[in-house]
Amino acid sequence: MREIAQEFPVVPRSAFAPHEAHFHLPLEDLGLPADAPFQAHELVSGERHLWRGPAQHVRLDPRIEPAAIFRLERFGPGSYGTPCY
Repeated sequence: MREIAQEFPVVPRSAFAPHEAHFHLPLEDLGLPADAPFQAHELVSGERHLWRGPAQHVRLDPRIEPAAIFRLERFGPGSYGTPCY
């Protein structure tokens, strides 16, 4: 898959309690249509998420994962060696 953006860090305001947030990604600025599926590769945990559209949601629990760094990657034809869930 080809990277489409630099990494996006997500850090909660407090290190003592879980936090959730809704946010919007500037997909057009990244060269993606607003309804295009893309992969969010979370670099701290190694998890991969299939996202679609600019509105996204993240929940961080400092006891499990104190921060997240997402790298957005195009999703589509290509190497299927690493699954995206």
